[in-house]
Amino acid sequence: GQIQRCSTDEYRQSLKQRGLYNYNKKEIVKRHSYGGNYTIPVVVHVLYNNEDQNISDNRIYSQIEILNEDYNASNLDLNNVPEEFQPFIGNVGLSFCLASTDPVGNLFSGINRVYTEMESFQGFTDNMKKSSEGGVDAWDTQRYLNIWVCDLNGNTLGFATMPGDVDDTTLDGVVIDYEYFGVDMSSSSPYNLGRTGTHEVGHYFNLEHTFYAGCSDWD
Repeated sequence: GQIQRCSTDEYRQSLKQRGLYNYNKKEIVKRHSYGGNYTIPVVVHVLYNNEDQNISDNRIYSQIEILNEDYNASNLDLNNVPEEFQPFIGNVGLSFCLASTDPVGNLFSGINRVYTEMESFQGFTDNMKKSSEGGVDAWDTQRYLNIWVCDLNGNTLGFATMPGDVDDTTLDGVVIDYEYFGVDMSSSSPYNLGRTGTHEVGHYFNLEHTFYAGCSDWD
């Protein structure tokens, strides 16, 4: 019965309960009102309490590669898209790279490894985004896509902020459980191919869950 899943909807409810949700968010938000091609600098904050959680550089590189393939329609399994959706396949115009400099301009790998005393984090809270609560503070969210990789307890694979959801931009970004980040062919998990990252980044760029608002008929 415990199906591992995305907790973006639960996260949104949590923001509302904590009085952090922006009910006045505008429909047109900067990061999803663009045209052309953009490269998004990514900083991956790896929060680890043990060596298993301190995932390898190669896992992180593989996640960036999967994002680029999926968002540019170059993934090898594209032919698995059902026939009725084939006409709608497109190149989103977004590419991703690990950040090459830190916020003050120093050369950087894009991978920020931080030891934490926290053995795990609640699946749709903000503790991992705050140094004062065992996490790590976001880098400038106007310049970087922040991705926090940590051990999420419960049945959560990951979650994300959607455009304009929070006025406090230090909460802006994506959170993914370390077991489901990047490609891990040694894992027996059905979520070992980096697609949790693709899914959560989709929310970050304003994609709702399918049928989020319900549907009244088969169409």
